[in-house]
Amino acid sequence: DKRKEITPKFNLVELISPKELQLSKIIAEFLNPRGTHEQGNLFLDIFLNQFFKKLKVPKSNITVKTELGQNVNGQIDIFIDFNNEFGIVIENKPFAEDQDQQIIRYVEYLENNYSDEYLIIYLSKSGQGPSNKSLPKKDRERIGAKFSVISYENIKNWLVKCSKKTKENNAKRLTLLILELVEYINLEFLKTNQISIGDSVKILADITYSGIIMPRYEHSDDKHIVLKLKS
Repeated sequence: DKRKEITPKFNLVELISPKELQLSKIIAEFLNPRGTHEQGNLFLDIFLNQFFKKLKVPKSNITVKTELGQNVNGQIDIFIDFNNEFGIVIENKPFAEDQDQQIIRYVEYLENNYSDEYLIIYLSKSGQGPSNKSLPKKDRERIGAKFSVISYENIKNWLVKCSKKTKENNAKRLTLLILELVEYINLEFLKTNQISIGDSVKILADITYSGIIMPRYEHSDDKHIVLKLKS
């Protein structure tokens, strides 16, 4: 429908910031089926399929929260509840160090509320795991596959897949915003610069710009995608 095409409430520029909290809010907004992106379960489904293909979770009554602190010894960066039957914690560590016993405290919360039906995802800058003070080795071995480590490069790859789907849905503005976030991750975490100046660019098949800053992405039938438009 028209809301999917123009996504009127979604404003990535307003949300984005190099701080941990704002990055968590952005990721959570994409993962939230009720998010202002108007794409329903699309981004969450792509996320789960990319990282946890065999994971079986309820497809309805999904709640996504940030900074969950109620009944938690600490604050969970991103929390996803699937119909009160399965819980996912995403601990976002792009910059800060682990706190003492931080991850094991979240394990205790999940086991108290979901028994064995949970998953903890540790998102770090380059894929490094938590320290032993945060998650002792014996506890990590005990929870096994319920604990997973991913990097911001993995998040970038997920967002690229999301952008391909939003393009198929004709959500042009949202596609550009997602790819702008991709370029932010490239610059901030991967230390790569895919920006060039000049040339003409065909964007989403029906608009052409020239002499502007653009990233070089192969994207379906479009030669390049514009992230920053000249004023």
